[in-house]
Amino acid sequence: MKSPSSILAGWLGLASSGLLAWGNWHYGQSLPNYDAVRQTISELASFGTPLADQINYGLFLPVGLTQWLALACQYRMLKQNSTHRQGLLAFSWVGTAYVICALFPCDPGSPLVGSWASKFITCSVRLNIWEAVLACFYWGEFRANASRSR
Repeated sequence: MKSPSSILAGWLGLASSGLLAWGNWHYGQSLPNYDAVRQTISELASFGTPLADQINYGLFLPVGLTQWLALACQYRMLKQNSTHRQGLLAFSWVGTAYVICALFPCDPGSPLVGSWASKFITCSVRLNIWEAVLACFYWGEFRANASRSR
């Protein structure tokens, strides 16, 4: 039987994903010069866009905090399994990236070289990508160990 905190973590993860999907669609439609194919989602809330505060504090920050809360609910149940816990910690960087994007908006055009905020976001997103790869590795190792023990 699943614990209530595991069920809550699942619902929080779904809510976070749904909010992000809706927000990307909604705000992508609201900004006339935004092209989802050629631009990053960070550019939705870059300096100077008309909806920057609404996107940063109404979309990116709640998504990041909800992901952290979901991971916190699940993390407390995983004291006995270090591999699964390491995977969850690696995935927590996804939430961290959204919080950083909310607090430090990028420059228009999302250049690799620009203000200190753009450099900070670029470094954190690169770290986020490597952490997600590491999390997938840990989860694969966890599932392989679980199938061997059956």
